[in-house]
Amino acid sequence: MNPNYQNDFSVSLNDESPGKILIVDDNEEIIILTSKFLKHHGFEIICCGDGETALTMCEELKPDVVLLDVMLPKIDGLEVCKRLKAGELTRKIMVLLLTGCGTLNSRVKGLEAGADDYITKPFHVSELLARVRSALRIKKLTEEIEQSHLQLLESHKDRLRSEKMATIGLLATGIAHEFNNIMSGISGFAQLAKKNPEYQEKLVDVTMTQAKRAMEIANSLSTFYRPSAGKSEVSLKEIIDNALLLITKEVKEREIDVETQIDPDIKIWAHAGQIQEVILNFFLNAIHAMGKTGKLSIRLFEIEGEAQLEIEDTGGGIPEEVLEKIFDPFFTTKGALGGGGGCGSGLGLSVSYNILTSHRGTVKIDNNPPKGVCFIIKLPLSKTIAEGLEKAESSAKKNGNLLIGDSDHSIHEIADKYLKGTAGECYCSNWDQLWEELEGNSIDTVLIDLNLEGDIPFEESFTKLVTKRPELSIILTSDNLSHPNLSEYLSHCCGHLLKPYTVENLTNLVEL
Repeated sequence: MNPNYQNDFSVSLNDESPGKILIVDDNEEIIILTSKFLKHHGFEIICCGDGETALTMCEELKPDVVLLDVMLPKIDGLEVCKRLKAGELTRKIMVLLLTGCGTLNSRVKGLEAGADDYITKPFHVSELLARVRSALRIKKLTEEIEQSHLQLLESHKDRLRSEKMATIGLLATGIAHEFNNIMSGISGFAQLAKKNPEYQEKLVDVTMTQAKRAMEIANSLSTFYRPSAGKSEVSLKEIIDNALLLITKEVKEREIDVETQIDPDIKIWAHAGQIQEVILNFFLNAIHAMGKTGKLSIRLFEIEGEAQLEIEDTGGGIPEEVLEKIFDPFFTTKGALGGGGGCGSGLGLSVSYNILTSHRGTVKIDNNPPKGVCFIIKLPLSKTIAEGLEKAESSAKKNGNLLIGDSDHSIHEIADKYLKGTAGECYCSNWDQLWEELEGNSIDTVLIDLNLEGDIPFEESFTKLVTKRPELSIILTSDNLSHPNLSEYLSHCCGHLLKPYTVENLTNLVEL
């Protein structure tokens, strides 16, 4: 066989080519007939006669479809298929296996290797054409879905920014009002002191007091607007006070009584701005639920090694049909979609949920319609986190990595883009690949999506995982909180994130 025959049948078509096909076969006659037929139908054809060359050509030329013979010199077709599907640059290439052995066992081996389709020799050219076109359609649809998902995630980020800016806009009116009061007090005493020197000492006192208050307001807004600052030991009372300061005008205008019972000594290890964002979200949610007049009760105390924050309102409670969806992304009872009179994107409580879980916290709802609702937030104390960090440092020689198991490849791409190897991450798209990665790598943290694909039900695979690998730290992701077995799964996990989540949420959990 002519060693250069693969070059004799290459052809370059214009941009309207329906697809680029790589034919890999050591039978020159099959190469000639197949390439002629597919060229006639407008495909761009490239060819080679062994597995090693096929892998190189796939990485360099990136064909859309590979027609891959199973029996090949150097590297057989099944191994080539496995490597293509495992490679980041080649996994999206559609692989159609060609073989003279059409037994059930052979087909199963081919599909287990990652093949997208299986064609038995001898084949009819019309069947080959139909399968190639079908593979191209599937590839195109898959790429469109992944692109749509990336756009959805970008849209989610934009909506988060918009919601935060809307919240800041809401607070800005109140802050401007507070600053006007501050300046009015200083200005009034300045005018008195100008007419009567006896007021000069009082002017100094008033100026110092009002300047301190102005700094407190500025610092509160600054903390809220810069949530990406690093974690540190922070006073939960100070965070609550800052959040209350930002809603002063809303509270006064609506004639809402605020009652606080706060332990001033409670400290947590956290991103202060993120926790303030959570508390502010719950405060605003309570205020809007009450409308005009009402009572906002805020209680903070330590219980069983945790900080427990209770935020209770007299807004009438949450309807039962809404309760189970309240933390779902994009669910809202405000605006046109929710039927309410206000505006909202349905992201505030979902974002708060992810921030809390990424700090190893929890949130529960004590719903008492028509009296009101109490949100119960629990966060680990800083001393608890410190003890955990000491244990982690003592076992740091494990040098473990993060394994992300999600059937959505766009999640892999986004994590790879933003984490950039900082967590030693590797990826899998189904349970079979997950087991292979666990056997071949030092893994100590696994992120698993509730919809991860597999040959057996998720519940069985998950039970097998926690039984065989009890030392693993497991983070579960899901689209909502309504799965019937979610509570059982979470009892074996160290964290949970609602999709769409931010990379910052994920890195917070991995750090812990």
